Amino acid sequence: PVPAAEREADFLPIVSAACDPLLNHCQQVASMMGPLDRQVFLINCISTIQAPLKKHDFTAQRVSMYSSLLEDHIQALVESQAASALQKLGLAERLEALRRKPADVPVSSVPELHPVSLEGTLRSFYNSLFTMGGALSLPVLDRITNRVLRGEARSGVAKVISSAYEELYEGIKSLNIATHTPDQVKTLLD
Repeated sequence: PVPAAEREADFLPIVSAACDPLLNHCQQVASMMGPLDRQVFLINCISTIQAPLKKHDFTAQRVSMYSSLLEDHIQALVESQAASALQKLGLAERLEALRRKPADVPVSSVPELHPVSLEGTLRSFYNSLFTMGGALSLPVLDRITNRVLRGEARSGVAKVISSAYEELYEGIKSLNIATHTPDQVKTLLD
């Protein structure tokens, strides 16, 4: 039998000739799309190009390259979807105010963190954890055709939202208005 490294070297020009133009075409098509559609389209294209290559050990280098591209696109999609969800939920503005707050200023004296309005935002957030649709509905991620990658993206968004909630929770603890712990929110998001 021919060693895998030698087969990979022999086969690389063939893989390159078949896959590089395909990937380039996908990137050209994607360049005409909006940012979210572009990310989803490229994730779907790259995972489809990668799938048959995973079956052969001598294509490991190319599979690794595609895996790296997929990670980058999924991370970008996760960040944009999480930021969008936090914005829609009203948590982004509250979190930003908490981060900007000088250490010597009490939380309750920051307008965006006033207990009454913050309580409404938190209630709305908690409601969204228990309902389908709304700000935590992520239909863009449903368009990722690969089940594993779709799950990875969903999990990534949940992790970012959970982490943001934990930061807010810790920062507003003194107000005593958060009714769900970060662990409870994490469980509900999973």
